[in-house]
Amino acid sequence: MTENKLCFLKSAFPEYKVEFSDDFTEAILVNPNYDENITVYYYVDDDFSPFCVCFSFQHRHLIDEENVIDWINKIITGKKFAIEFFQNEQRKFGGEIGADRLKALSYAELEQFSGYYGSTKLFQIADAFKVRGWDSANNFDAIFICESNWGTTIKKLIEDNITLILPTGEKVIVPMQICWDDNENDANSRCEICVAYNGVKYYGKGTDYLWVDAFAQLQKNLPSGIELACCMTCRYGNMCPYGNKENQLFCTKDLNIVDKMQLCNLIDETYKFFDREVFSYHYCDDFLYQSDDYYTYNDYFLVLNK
Repeated sequence: MTENKLCFLKSAFPEYKVEFSDDFTEAILVNPNYDENITVYYYVDDDFSPFCVCFSFQHRHLIDEENVIDWINKIITGKKFAIEFFQNEQRKFGGEIGADRLKALSYAELEQFSGYYGSTKLFQIADAFKVRGWDSANNFDAIFICESNWGTTIKKLIEDNITLILPTGEKVIVPMQICWDDNENDANSRCEICVAYNGVKYYGKGTDYLWVDAFAQLQKNLPSGIELACCMTCRYGNMCPYGNKENQLFCTKDLNIVDKMQLCNLIDETYKFFDREVFSYHYCDDFLYQSDDYYTYNDYFLVLNK
């Protein structure tokens, strides 16, 4: 019977499900949030680095069990992320990047990280990159924007779908793209949202780092009678009174929120408040529009009616 050289993963990570191949040369550490799993391979004929840990775009060869456990811990605790660079949607190169670098990410920082800061510049060989973590809430795609003054900036990118409600009441799902600067302290930070409907693209632009004004302008630019139906425009889509990041709202569809203090108490009294987190552009069947008749801790309706 083949010896299972990967069985140590079960005792090292008892909180996670570990699945083994029949010949015990492959083990999958299952992500409980249905995000990307970690796969570990054992190469019988490799005497130097028999283990290979694969996550998302990246893999690392390691020499022993201790190194495998340490590396996996860095991934699942959010200390390390996979990063991959692309040119014209084709993979070029990648590696791992630490959480400390991501907190203050800039184009100059990525040049130093990649090593392309000499005669060959990073933007000359890559036009985009993707970051992936164990918790998908930290995942993002981004593109490089070359400015007219030869400076290069990073804009994060989301490509997904959003729901529109037509004058007939019919709901349609259409393509959406959000492109934004990731800097809440920059007064010139920009967000642009684009949706495509019936062969026409409609845009909303804004400077609010929480995207409120961009969503409001997009709604104003849509054809008459067509409404954005998403958490940003929903009466249950509240922001956090203690501070928010972009694309983050909290759903209170099971509660009757009447003021900001009630929302603060809800946060203070239950650790499960953050289980209510939703993306700003998501939609569910409980959706109802914001209005003057219902309190929502969210400036969208105010900005829309300016």
